[in-house]
Amino acid sequence: MSRLVTRRFFRAFDSDRYGQILALRKQGEDGPELQVLFRPPGLDVCTVGFQFTDDAAGAEKADQALGSLTHEQVEALLADVTQDELFQEDR
Repeated sequence: MSRLVTRRFFRAFDSDRYGQILALRKQGEDGPELQVLFRPPGLDVCTVGFQFTDDAAGAEKADQALGSLTHEQVEALLADVTQDELFQEDR
């Protein structure tokens, strides 16, 4: 009997500031991607994406990025992204 080996393809985080955050490793049209999805107050689900080279090395780097992603890193990323006026609550 063969054993199916699966790689992690997502990580979920809970944040006091951003609520639920999903980091998703997927294969995009142009190669491997790491997407971070979150839902800021007053908006629908938003996605921040990172593209990797479309080869085995890029796939490995995308897997490593997902595997090593921490709660602190994902919150820092979203803090940087949400500085845009679109995300400000006093709209």
